[in-house]
Amino acid sequence: MATKIEWDIFDYAARDVLSGLLDELGASYREMENLTQGEVTYSRIRDIKMGNKAPVRLSEFIRLSAISHCLPVQALNMVLDRVSELENEEYMSMTQEERDSINEIFEMLKAQQSSDISTDSVDPSTLNLAAKHGDIEREQEAYEEMP
Repeated sequence: MATKIEWDIFDYAARDVLSGLLDELGASYREMENLTQGEVTYSRIRDIKMGNKAPVRLSEFIRLSAISHCLPVQALNMVLDRVSELENEEYMSMTQEERDSINEIFEMLKAQQSSDISTDSVDPSTLNLAAKHGDIEREQEAYEEMP
């Protein structure tokens, strides 16, 4: 028996974007299937639009955005914008205490990240070793033969 796939925020955002694009197209599910040369069936298109079963696959996303006269890159940007909207909605539905906790965690991560980037803690000798270590076998052998 197949296991149920858990949807995440990106899956819901992709569904919302594709649903909107396909609604703008104004074609029936059968017509959409024909536009994809049968690569995405009408029942799968219906499932994607309704959020049933598995989330949209990348190949389906590209084909469906293309038949909707939208470049896949533009559709992906729309998905990322929708993710931001969904995250903001989720954030705003939290209690003030939950928001304060999240903000505190972000501040700690920012402080840690800025201290990790500091060049004072970098040992120059490790950089030389990293630069001399060859990625391919021939480079490594040449390096080992050096005096």
